[in-house]
Amino acid sequence: MSISDEQYKVMQEYLQNVDERLHDVSAFIADDLLVESHRLVEHGEAPLGRPNWRG
Repeated sequence: MSISDEQYKVMQEYLQNVDERLHDVSAFIADDLLVESHRLVEHGEAPLGRPNWRG
């Protein structure tokens, strides 16, 4: 089974769009984790099960 040049172009554009969306989502998740970890530290809660990690 072969695909036409036009089908290939459409597929490449679709995959590029998916890649951009995955990058956006991963950046959002990273930002959210950073905000949440700062919140935990500010409230004296132990992040990720490491009790008294600040000493």
